[in-house]
Amino acid sequence: MNKGQRKVLAVIFAGLNELANKIRCETIDLGDAKMALDSYEERVGEISEEEREKFDNMPEGLQASPTGEAIEDAADALEYAEWPQTDDYDATDPDSSWRDDLADAIEEVALELDGV
Repeated sequence: MNKGQRKVLAVIFAGLNELANKIRCETIDLGDAKMALDSYEERVGEISEEEREKFDNMPEGLQASPTGEAIEDAADALEYAEWPQTDDYDATDPDSSWRDDLADAIEEVALELDGV
C-alpha cells in the first residue's frame, strides 16, 4: 500500500470514529450517517480494488514474496471489512437502540481498517 492510500485510510479511520461519536451524541441523523458511511465504504472499496489489481499484475514469483503477500492481505482486509447495513436500523422506533448499535458497528469497521 502506498503512502497516499495509507493517508486516505487514516482519514477514513478518524472519520469513522468521529461519525460514531456524532451518532452517539445525537448530532447526526440516520440519513446523514448513511451518506457518510456509504462514502467511506466506497473509498475503501476503491483502495481495495487498487491493491487487488496491483497484486494481480505482479509476476507469480513476486506474488508469493512477503511484499506480494502483504499486498494481498491488505486487499483482502479492505474487501472483506464488515460494513454495517444502515437499512437494518430503525430511527423512528423510540425504543430502538439504533444509535448505540450503529456506532458500535462503525467502530468495529474502524478497528478492522486500523490494522491494514
